Amino acid sequence: MIDFFTNVAYYVGVSRKKPYFGQFNYMQKFDYWAVFWGMFIIGTSGLFLAFPVTVSYLFPSWSLSWAWDVLFVMHSDEALLAIVFILFFHFYNEHLRSDVFPMNYTWLTGKVTTEELKHKHPAEYDYLFGDKANQGK
Repeated sequence: MIDFFTNVAYYVGVSRKKPYFGQFNYMQKFDYWAVFWGMFIIGTSGLFLAFPVTVSYLFPSWSLSWAWDVLFVMHSDEALLAIVFILFFHFYNEHLRSDVFPMNYTWLTGKVTTEELKHKHPAEYDYLFGDKANQGK
């Protein structure tokens, strides 16, 4: 959360200090964990919707009148949210930004240039190259 607020303060102009991200920044972490959140929501609601007879034995009849509507909304809205998130947020941040356009090749090669590491993940750069980077200065 500190990285998020530091980044917002930098972009808004409140702080002149650039965020000091490690190996993964908060956007990449959110991108990673969103998959598991989505799998849980879609998986759980999908199982309930796929096996209505079994679910009707587990829950009382008074709860089923509104539960199917809630489960359907959870399932469909999470799917829509995942599609919109991937198309806009993920593709822009990881592939279509002006500094990596037309595509960031890290996902194909698994390699990051030293300049990209220094610019986007300065804490990781300092961890890997620490004193070596400052010896030339």
